[in-house]
Amino acid sequence: MSNRKLSPGITSSRAPEPVGAFPHARRAGNLLFLSGMGPRRRGSREIPGVTLDAGGKIVSYDFATQCKSVFDNVRTVLEDAGSSWDRIIDVTVFLTDMKNDFPTFNALYGEAFAHNQPTRTTIEVKSLPTPIAVELKVIASVGDSLEALGQVRCPQCGRATIARSVGDVTVHQCSPCGGLFLHQGELNKVAAPTAGDLEFSTIDLDSFEHEDDYGPIACPECDDEIMKKVEFNIQTNIIMDWCPRCGGFWIGKGELDLINQEVQRLNEASKETVSPPMLWFARFIWSLPR
Repeated sequence: MSNRKLSPGITSSRAPEPVGAFPHARRAGNLLFLSGMGPRRRGSREIPGVTLDAGGKIVSYDFATQCKSVFDNVRTVLEDAGSSWDRIIDVTVFLTDMKNDFPTFNALYGEAFAHNQPTRTTIEVKSLPTPIAVELKVIASVGDSLEALGQVRCPQCGRATIARSVGDVTVHQCSPCGGLFLHQGELNKVAAPTAGDLEFSTIDLDSFEHEDDYGPIACPECDDEIMKKVEFNIQTNIIMDWCPRCGGFWIGKGELDLINQEVQRLNEASKETVSPPMLWFARFIWSLPR
């Protein structure tokens, strides 16, 4: 029998307070297990989409509002625990009225998981601990190992990439080609310290001309999805490939070399002329092991 202890429970300062003696989540290896999550908001006894009478009984409820609030709470716990929505592996759904609420839930679920389709089990229960109509329990991957993010092959040469980390951000790098792939969840971590979104614009493939162009490529994560050329403006325009399905980015060696050159000037540039997301992203790429 193993003597390995469980990791400490994870409690989010942004998610609703647990209604019992349990944490929001707990990690075991590269898996993150979330406790059942409802629609309540932190610091309030009110439940989005639910109207109660003086005795605490449900008068009416907006099921769609509850669902969206549940998704928000799950997303919050995942992010605070070092994971993300796109890394959810399994979902267990608890509904108190399968007949009336399932169609609405299924439609909203389909929108929320348009680019990530984890396994799912939906169960009808008589009631939940608080006067709510839906609760979700999820399992997600977490950590920066290759096993946690899945095998990624270079879209140019087909060889297996190597997982490399800077802090808690993991990228997949191809040694022969020198290219780099970032999952959407990892890209979100890159942008998070800047409190802003990364800025890029899509390029028309028909009119695309670039000195280091290697042509359209298939996303290494989605296989059959052709990535789009996008332009990332860091003083010098950097061309990358972006997957509209999973949100991942592929950056070729030529573009990485340009970033490495430009970061020298960016470190001296005024922050008034270079937006924080661009500056941080460039410095992140530059700090990767080569």
